[in-house]
Order: sequence, then structure tokens, then C-alpha cells
Amino acid sequence: VLDDPAFAPVFAPDSRAEAPLVAILANGRRIAGTVDRLAIRGDQILALDFKTDRPAPRDAADLPEAYVAQMAAYAAALRVAFPAARVRCALLWTEAPALMEIPAERLAAAIAALG
Repeated sequence: VLDDPAFAPVFAPDSRAEAPLVAILANGRRIAGTVDRLAIRGDQILALDFKTDRPAPRDAADLPEAYVAQMAAYAAALRVAFPAARVRCALLWTEAPALMEIPAERLAAAIAALG
């Protein structure tokens, strides 16, 4: 898992663990949470949360909606702070272990649902 180059930034020495996120969205909705791992590199942001579900889903299509909504809230908060950045979100299933990025279109739909 740690050797996957697609997710290397989130485990790099300059990434952050237990990063607090707070934002007020354009519609006035308040977001507050703590993302397990966060990497900000220029205009690229990667947020990752650890999950311990057993068994872990094998396909991103099977991600629980609650997890997608949680990560969408984090992404929305990050977009307030970094409006020009590309935000990606992923889950690390500790049971597998496996890294699973939330597909961009599913994340975008969940962000839109926040209002």
C-alpha cells in the first residue's frame, strides 16, 4: 500500500496526519471534521481516510454512501480554502489492505448534494 505511486504523496514526510478541516460553504453550510491523511502539493490535494470495514468493498461502485458523503464534505471544505486546486479523495481499507480512490464523478455528485 505504501509503495503505490498514485498515493505516495499522502504518506510523504510533508503530508499531514489528523488534519482538521473547517469551512463555510457558499450556501452557508458549515463543515468541520478531521481527515486522517492530507497532502497538498501545489494545485493538487489528496485527502485519505482509513476504514476498517470487514470485508472491504472490492470495487469503488460498492463504496458506502456515508463514506462518500464524508469525503465529499472534506473535499468541499478543501475547495473553499484552495479554490483552484484539484481535490482527490481516497479510502484506505485496513482489512485488505487496499487503497481505493473515490471516482471523480461520484465525488462531484456528492459535493453537489451538499448544496
